[in-house]
Amino acid sequence: MEITHLSLAKVAHDATFAPAELRDVDDGIDAFLGAHINGLRTMTTRNGTSPGSFTEPEARRLFRSLYYGPDDHFLAAADTLTKRLISKMDARTASGLLVCLRAHDDQEQYGGVLKLQVVAQHAAVLEELASGQVGLSAVRDLLDKPGDLQKGVLSTSWLAENRIMIGDQLGQDAAYFPKAFDIQVYARPAAAASELLAAIEAVSPELVAPTAAALPSVPSDDTETVLAKLGQKVPELTPGIQADVAEALARQTRPVARIDTSRVTKETITAGDIKITGPVSQMRRYVQVEKGEAIASEQWTITVTSPREPKRTYRT
Repeated sequence: MEITHLSLAKVAHDATFAPAELRDVDDGIDAFLGAHINGLRTMTTRNGTSPGSFTEPEARRLFRSLYYGPDDHFLAAADTLTKRLISKMDARTASGLLVCLRAHDDQEQYGGVLKLQVVAQHAAVLEELASGQVGLSAVRDLLDKPGDLQKGVLSTSWLAENRIMIGDQLGQDAAYFPKAFDIQVYARPAAAASELLAAIEAVSPELVAPTAAALPSVPSDDTETVLAKLGQKVPELTPGIQADVAEALARQTRPVARIDTSRVTKETITAGDIKITGPVSQMRRYVQVEKGEAIASEQWTITVTSPREPKRTYRT
Protein backbone atom coordinates (compact mmCIF):
# COMPACT_ATOMS: atom_id res chain seq x y z
CA MET A 1 0.00 0.00 0.00
CA GLU A 2 1.33 3.45 -0.91
CA ILE A 3 -0.03 6.60 0.76
CA THR A 4 0.31 9.41 -1.79
CA HIS A 5 -1.52 12.22 0.06
CA LEU A 6 -1.69 12.70 3.82
CA SER A 7 -2.88 15.43 6.19
CA LEU A 8 -3.24 15.32 9.97
CA ALA A 9 -5.39 17.38 12.32
CA LYS A 10 -6.27 17.26 15.99
CA VAL A 11 -10.03 16.97 16.45
CA ALA A 12 -11.83 17.68 19.72
CA HIS A 13 -14.81 19.73 20.82
CA ASP A 14 -12.45 22.55 21.82
CA ALA A 15 -9.83 22.08 19.09
CA THR A 16 -8.53 25.12 17.23
CA PHE A 17 -8.80 24.56 13.49
CA ALA A 18 -5.57 24.80 11.47
CA PRO A 19 -5.44 24.60 7.65
CA ALA A 20 -4.39 21.21 6.28
CA GLU A 21 -0.90 20.62 4.92
CA LEU A 22 0.46 17.69 2.96
CA ARG A 23 2.74 15.60 5.17
CA ASP A 24 5.73 13.49 4.25
CA VAL A 25 5.14 9.76 4.09
CA ASP A 26 7.71 7.07 4.83
CA ASP A 27 7.62 3.27 4.72
CA GLY A 28 6.48 3.09 8.33
CA ILE A 29 3.46 5.29 7.64
CA ASP A 30 2.64 3.30 4.48
CA ALA A 31 2.63 0.08 6.50
CA PHE A 32 0.69 1.48 9.49
CA LEU A 33 -2.07 3.23 7.55
CA GLY A 34 -2.12 0.50 4.90
CA ALA A 35 -2.92 -2.04 7.62
CA HIS A 36 -5.84 0.13 8.78
CA ILE A 37 -7.15 0.39 5.21
CA ASN A 38 -6.85 -3.37 4.69
CA GLY A 39 -8.66 -4.02 7.97
CA LEU A 40 -11.59 -1.85 6.92
CA ARG A 41 -11.64 -3.47 3.47
CA THR A 42 -11.68 -6.94 5.02
CA MET A 43 -14.62 -6.06 7.27
CA THR A 44 -16.58 -4.87 4.24
CA THR A 45 -15.73 -7.64 1.77
CA ARG A 46 -16.40 -10.38 4.29
CA ASN A 47 -19.84 -9.00 5.15
CA GLY A 48 -18.67 -7.67 8.51
CA THR A 49 -20.18 -4.32 7.59
CA SER A 50 -22.42 -2.96 4.88
CA PRO A 51 -21.04 0.00 2.90
CA GLY A 52 -22.64 3.28 3.94
CA SER A 53 -24.23 5.76 1.56
CA PHE A 54 -24.05 9.53 1.29
CA THR A 55 -27.22 11.42 2.15
CA GLU A 56 -26.02 14.70 0.57
CA PRO A 57 -24.23 15.31 -2.77
CA GLU A 58 -21.76 17.74 -1.15
CA ALA A 59 -20.44 15.06 1.18
CA ARG A 60 -19.89 12.71 -1.76
CA ARG A 61 -18.02 15.50 -3.61
CA LEU A 62 -15.70 16.08 -0.64
CA PHE A 63 -14.75 12.43 -0.39
CA ARG A 64 -14.23 12.18 -4.14
CA SER A 65 -11.78 15.10 -3.81
CA LEU A 66 -9.82 13.04 -1.30
CA TYR A 67 -10.01 10.08 -3.68
CA TYR A 68 -8.66 11.84 -6.80
CA GLY A 69 -7.88 15.28 -8.20
CA PRO A 70 -5.32 18.06 -7.67
CA ASP A 71 -3.56 18.68 -4.36
CA ASP A 72 -5.46 21.89 -3.59
CA HIS A 73 -8.79 20.06 -3.91
CA PHE A 74 -7.54 17.37 -1.53
CA LEU A 75 -6.48 19.98 1.05
CA ALA A 76 -9.71 21.98 0.70
CA ALA A 77 -11.76 18.81 1.26
CA ALA A 78 -9.60 17.89 4.28
CA ASP A 79 -10.21 21.35 5.76
CA THR A 80 -13.98 21.12 5.31
CA LEU A 81 -14.24 17.59 6.68
CA THR A 82 -12.12 18.53 9.71
CA LYS A 83 -14.37 21.52 10.48
CA ARG A 84 -17.45 19.35 10.06
CA LEU A 85 -16.21 16.76 12.53
CA ILE A 86 -15.12 19.28 15.16
CA SER A 87 -18.54 20.96 14.96
CA LYS A 88 -20.28 17.66 15.83
CA MET A 89 -18.04 16.83 18.80
CA ASP A 90 -18.77 17.75 22.42
CA ALA A 91 -17.14 17.23 25.81
CA ARG A 92 -18.22 13.56 25.83
CA THR A 93 -16.48 12.64 22.57
CA ALA A 94 -12.88 11.50 22.68
CA SER A 95 -10.31 13.74 21.05
CA GLY A 96 -8.19 12.18 18.34
CA LEU A 97 -6.14 12.56 15.20
CA LEU A 98 -8.06 12.95 11.95
CA VAL A 99 -6.08 11.40 9.12
CA CYS A 100 -7.14 12.42 5.61
CA LEU A 101 -5.47 10.27 2.99
CA ARG A 102 -5.27 9.05 -0.57
CA ALA A 103 -3.71 5.65 -1.23
CA HIS A 104 -3.45 2.83 -3.71
CA ASP A 105 -2.14 -0.70 -3.98
CA ASP A 106 -1.71 -2.96 -7.00
CA GLN A 107 -5.48 -3.23 -7.52
CA GLU A 108 -7.42 -0.47 -5.79
CA GLN A 109 -7.49 3.27 -5.13
CA TYR A 110 -8.68 4.71 -1.80
CA GLY A 111 -9.51 8.11 -0.38
CA GLY A 112 -11.02 8.99 2.98
CA VAL A 113 -10.54 9.67 6.67
CA LEU A 114 -9.51 7.72 9.75
CA LYS A 115 -9.96 9.00 13.31
CA LEU A 116 -7.19 7.58 15.46
CA GLN A 117 -7.24 7.83 19.22
CA VAL A 118 -4.27 8.11 21.55
CA VAL A 119 -3.95 6.30 24.88
CA ALA A 120 -4.97 8.79 27.57
CA GLN A 121 -1.58 9.35 29.23
CA HIS A 122 -0.09 10.43 25.89
CA ALA A 123 -2.88 12.80 24.83
CA ALA A 124 -0.42 15.69 24.49
CA VAL A 125 1.11 14.01 21.44
CA LEU A 126 -1.96 15.03 19.40
CA GLU A 127 -0.83 18.65 19.44
CA GLU A 128 2.68 17.64 18.37
CA LEU A 129 1.35 15.49 15.53
CA ALA A 130 -1.04 18.15 14.29
CA SER A 131 1.65 20.83 14.35
CA GLY A 132 4.25 18.63 12.66
CA GLN A 133 6.65 18.62 15.63
CA VAL A 134 6.68 14.81 15.53
CA GLY A 135 5.99 12.42 12.67
CA LEU A 136 3.31 9.76 12.61
CA SER A 137 5.86 6.95 12.40
CA ALA A 138 7.44 8.00 15.69
CA VAL A 139 4.25 7.67 17.73
CA ARG A 140 2.22 5.02 15.91
CA ASP A 141 2.50 2.67 18.92
CA LEU A 142 0.46 5.20 20.91
CA LEU A 143 -2.44 5.16 18.42
CA ASP A 144 -5.22 2.69 17.60
CA LYS A 145 -3.66 -0.49 16.28
CA PRO A 146 -4.86 -2.01 12.99
CA GLY A 147 -7.93 -4.06 13.79
CA ASP A 148 -8.92 -1.74 16.66
CA LEU A 149 -9.96 1.18 14.47
CA GLN A 150 -13.44 2.35 15.46
CA LYS A 151 -13.98 5.27 13.11
CA GLY A 152 -12.98 5.24 9.47
CA VAL A 153 -14.59 6.19 6.15
CA LEU A 154 -13.05 5.33 2.76
CA SER A 155 -14.07 5.72 -0.86
CA THR A 156 -12.71 2.97 -3.07
CA SER A 157 -12.62 2.07 -6.74
CA TRP A 158 -14.75 -1.07 -6.32
CA LEU A 159 -17.75 0.73 -4.82
CA ALA A 160 -20.22 3.03 -6.57
CA GLU A 161 -19.56 6.73 -6.00
CA ASN A 162 -22.50 7.02 -3.61
CA ARG A 163 -21.32 4.11 -1.42
CA ILE A 164 -18.46 4.19 1.03
CA MET A 165 -16.68 1.82 3.40
CA ILE A 166 -17.28 2.77 7.01
CA GLY A 167 -15.87 1.28 10.19
CA ASP A 168 -18.66 -0.38 12.12
CA GLN A 169 -17.29 -0.65 15.66
CA LEU A 170 -19.43 2.41 16.30
CA GLY A 171 -21.71 2.56 19.32
CA GLN A 172 -24.66 4.91 19.45
CA ASP A 173 -22.45 7.36 21.36
CA ALA A 174 -20.30 7.60 18.22
CA ALA A 175 -23.17 8.54 15.92
CA TYR A 176 -21.61 12.00 15.59
CA PHE A 177 -18.95 10.59 13.26
CA PRO A 178 -21.09 9.45 10.29
CA LYS A 179 -23.48 12.36 10.95
CA ALA A 180 -20.64 14.86 10.48
CA PHE A 181 -20.04 13.48 6.99
CA ASP A 182 -23.70 12.97 5.97
CA ILE A 183 -23.33 9.19 5.81
CA GLN A 184 -26.11 6.68 6.41
CA VAL A 185 -24.81 3.66 8.32
CA TYR A 186 -26.54 0.32 7.75
CA ALA A 187 -27.07 -2.68 10.01
CA ARG A 188 -24.35 -5.31 9.99
CA PRO A 189 -25.35 -8.16 7.63
CA ALA A 190 -24.58 -10.70 10.37
CA ALA A 191 -27.17 -9.07 12.66
CA ALA A 192 -29.67 -8.35 9.89
CA ALA A 193 -31.28 -11.80 10.01
CA SER A 194 -32.41 -11.06 13.56
CA GLU A 195 -33.79 -7.70 12.43
CA LEU A 196 -35.63 -9.43 9.58
CA LEU A 197 -37.37 -11.92 11.89
CA ALA A 198 -38.25 -9.15 14.35
CA ALA A 199 -39.87 -7.20 11.51
CA ILE A 200 -41.82 -10.28 10.37
CA GLU A 201 -42.93 -10.81 13.98
CA ALA A 202 -44.41 -7.30 13.97
CA VAL A 203 -46.12 -7.70 10.58
CA SER A 204 -47.20 -11.36 10.52
CA PRO A 205 -46.12 -13.38 13.63
CA GLU A 206 -47.25 -16.75 12.28
CA LEU A 207 -44.62 -16.52 9.52
CA VAL A 208 -41.61 -16.27 11.85
CA ALA A 209 -41.16 -20.04 12.23
CA PRO A 210 -41.36 -21.02 8.53
CA THR A 211 -39.23 -18.02 7.54
CA ALA A 212 -36.55 -18.90 10.09
CA ALA A 213 -36.54 -22.48 8.82
CA ALA A 214 -36.21 -21.36 5.19
CA LEU A 215 -33.62 -18.64 5.75
CA PRO A 216 -30.46 -20.85 5.62
CA SER A 217 -31.51 -22.19 2.20
CA VAL A 218 -31.54 -18.71 0.67
CA PRO A 219 -28.26 -17.04 -0.45
CA SER A 220 -27.10 -13.88 1.33
CA ASP A 221 -28.13 -10.80 -0.65
CA ASP A 222 -29.80 -7.41 -0.42
CA THR A 223 -33.01 -7.17 1.60
CA GLU A 224 -35.50 -7.18 -1.27
CA THR A 225 -33.83 -10.14 -3.00
CA VAL A 226 -33.72 -12.22 0.18
CA LEU A 227 -37.40 -11.48 0.87
CA ALA A 228 -38.37 -12.42 -2.70
CA LYS A 229 -36.51 -15.73 -2.49
CA LEU A 230 -38.03 -16.45 0.91
CA GLY A 231 -41.44 -15.81 -0.65
CA GLN A 232 -40.76 -18.62 -3.12
CA LYS A 233 -40.19 -21.03 -0.22
CA VAL A 234 -42.86 -19.65 2.13
CA PRO A 235 -45.91 -18.87 -0.07
CA GLU A 236 -47.68 -17.11 2.81
CA LEU A 237 -44.93 -14.47 2.70
CA THR A 238 -46.76 -12.59 -0.03
CA PRO A 239 -45.40 -9.62 -2.00
CA GLY A 240 -47.55 -7.33 0.14
CA ILE A 241 -46.10 -8.67 3.38
CA GLN A 242 -42.61 -8.53 1.87
CA ALA A 243 -43.13 -4.84 1.09
CA ASP A 244 -44.32 -4.12 4.65
CA VAL A 245 -41.32 -5.93 6.13
CA ALA A 246 -38.89 -4.16 3.77
CA GLU A 247 -40.39 -0.79 4.73
CA ALA A 248 -40.03 -1.56 8.44
CA LEU A 249 -36.38 -2.53 7.95
CA ALA A 250 -35.72 0.64 5.94
CA ARG A 251 -37.15 2.86 8.72
CA GLN A 252 -34.71 1.67 11.38
CA THR A 253 -31.97 3.94 12.73
CA ARG A 254 -29.56 1.61 10.95
CA PRO A 255 -31.55 0.33 7.97
CA VAL A 256 -31.02 -3.22 6.76
CA ALA A 257 -29.42 -3.19 3.31
CA ARG A 258 -27.99 -6.72 3.16
CA ILE A 259 -28.80 -9.94 5.03
CA ASP A 260 -26.28 -12.65 5.87
CA THR A 261 -28.49 -15.74 5.82
CA SER A 262 -25.75 -18.11 6.97
CA ARG A 263 -26.04 -17.04 10.62
CA VAL A 264 -28.29 -19.04 12.96
CA THR A 265 -30.70 -16.63 14.64
CA LYS A 266 -31.62 -17.43 18.22
CA GLU A 267 -34.66 -16.38 20.20
CA THR A 268 -34.80 -15.84 23.97
CA ILE A 269 -37.90 -15.96 26.16
CA THR A 270 -37.42 -14.23 29.50
CA ALA A 271 -39.63 -14.80 32.53
CA GLY A 272 -38.18 -13.03 35.54
CA ASP A 273 -34.74 -14.53 36.13
CA ILE A 274 -35.47 -17.52 33.89
CA LYS A 275 -34.35 -17.50 30.25
CA ILE A 276 -35.05 -20.06 27.53
CA THR A 277 -32.89 -19.70 24.42
CA GLY A 278 -32.59 -21.63 21.19
CA PRO A 279 -32.68 -21.39 17.37
CA VAL A 280 -35.85 -19.59 16.29
CA SER A 281 -37.25 -22.47 14.23
CA GLN A 282 -36.82 -24.87 17.18
CA MET A 283 -38.17 -22.41 19.71
CA ARG A 284 -41.34 -21.88 17.67
CA ARG A 285 -41.79 -25.61 17.26
CA TYR A 286 -41.14 -26.81 20.80
CA VAL A 287 -41.88 -23.85 23.11
CA GLN A 288 -45.39 -22.49 23.71
CA VAL A 289 -46.29 -19.40 25.74
CA GLU A 290 -49.88 -19.08 26.98
CA LYS A 291 -51.66 -16.56 29.15
CA GLY A 292 -53.99 -17.73 31.93
CA GLU A 293 -57.63 -18.04 30.90
CA ALA A 294 -59.05 -15.86 33.68
CA ILE A 295 -59.79 -12.32 32.51
CA ALA A 296 -57.81 -10.74 35.35
CA SER A 297 -55.10 -13.38 35.30
CA GLU A 298 -51.48 -12.22 35.23
CA GLN A 299 -50.16 -15.77 35.06
CA TRP A 300 -48.35 -17.08 32.00
CA THR A 301 -47.41 -20.67 31.26
CA ILE A 302 -44.36 -21.68 29.22
CA THR A 303 -44.37 -25.24 27.95
CA VAL A 304 -41.28 -26.88 26.46
CA THR A 305 -41.83 -30.09 24.52
CA SER A 306 -38.74 -32.22 23.94
CA PRO A 307 -38.28 -35.42 21.89
CA ARG A 308 -35.54 -36.41 24.35
CA GLU A 309 -35.18 -36.34 28.13
CA PRO A 310 -34.20 -32.82 29.23
CA LYS A 311 -30.94 -32.38 31.12
CA ARG A 312 -29.96 -29.89 33.79
CA THR A 313 -26.58 -28.23 34.09
CA TYR A 314 -25.30 -25.79 36.72
CA ARG A 315 -22.88 -22.90 36.76
CA THR A 316 -22.04 -20.01 39.07
